[in-house]
Amino acid sequence: PTGMKACYDESRAEIRVRGDLVHIDERFVIAHELGHHFLEHGGRECTGAGFAEGLVELDDPSGDVDVEGEAQTFAGQLLIPREWCRRDLESGLTEPQIAEHYDAPRSTAFITVQGYRFRLKRKRR
Repeated sequence: PTGMKACYDESRAEIRVRGDLVHIDERFVIAHELGHHFLEHGGRECTGAGFAEGLVELDDPSGDVDVEGEAQTFAGQLLIPREWCRRDLESGLTEPQIAEHYDAPRSTAFITVQGYRFRLKRKRR
């Protein structure tokens, strides 16, 4: 749909992705839409708001679940797995370096790393 980077069509079990995305954005939106599928959000994100250029607040009809937030978290954890991220942080990598290492958007790396809330061992000097 116009103005959307991607959407999940539940009726066809298919993710539709805009053709002009750069590689990093394409990987993220596919991971995000996979989140909608595996978290059983259904296909309603395709109608109306969707995964548009900016962040869109979209809760499930009951008001209990932030489906966009859940899909964002799923995408971050899929692209930057927790234990691998911990290992990389302990070896001294920063969020921008982690983003580059995992071919993920910097914003995704920052949010995902912060969401993990690691308590890292300090290196002795």
